[in-house]
Amino acid sequence: LSSGNLSPIGQGLKAFAVTSTDAAGNTSLPYTRNVTIDTVVPSSPTLSTVAGDNTINFAEAYAGVQISGTAEAGSAISVNIDGHAFTTTATAGGIWVVPLSEYTVNTVIGQGAKPVTITSTDAAGNAKTVDAQSITVDTIAPQSPMLAGVTVNQDGTATISGISGIGDSLSVSIKGQNYTPVVNNGAWSVTMPANSVAAAGTALNTIVVTATDAAGNKSALNAQFTLASQNPPTTTVSSVTLSADTGASA
Repeated sequence: LSSGNLSPIGQGLKAFAVTSTDAAGNTSLPYTRNVTIDTVVPSSPTLSTVAGDNTINFAEAYAGVQISGTAEAGSAISVNIDGHAFTTTATAGGIWVVPLSEYTVNTVIGQGAKPVTITSTDAAGNAKTVDAQSITVDTIAPQSPMLAGVTVNQDGTATISGISGIGDSLSVSIKGQNYTPVVNNGAWSVTMPANSVAAAGTALNTIVVTATDAAGNKSALNAQFTLASQNPPTTTVSSVTLSADTGASA
């Protein structure tokens, strides 16, 4: 049957009867069968925002990411991410979910912006494909901050300075006290007030500088320094850690 012949019959369960008539006009008993006609494509599937901002960072990948959306209830779903297909079935409520492990995110999908297409196929084989929003995978820690120098100023304050990756946001903690750094094109500095410098004396001071990139990945410098009057001062790097935040990326 052509589409033109099917159109007047309509959608749904239909009873078909077939008879055969010979040259003499004799007609056979009818052969009957119920046939379902379904030529309607499913509703367009959707993709919900992934990881809060469509960017998967290290912490999110490590914890495992779920991508999800809506589609026709019971339809078969194929999610294609940059050429890699992942399949699932929409629930009776029209919700579909595809879990992505850390290995899948980092090794199979890989870094960078990735196009996403979603195909919903109903029980009759009708399919609907849509181009969804792209997602970005960025699980690489930013450049670790470095401590460049500590200077005790004539007014009794001290300037602690260093370098970091351009564009990264920084937080600085000295002996548990938080400081807001001044950052200019990857160079950063903080100023310790005179009373803090006097209280510190010549003892070792621990500084933690944490860099956070646009995806929410973090790296941290943990170092020690003394507030001696000479410049450059004594500095000791205790550790450099590369990690990521534990919440949704900003």
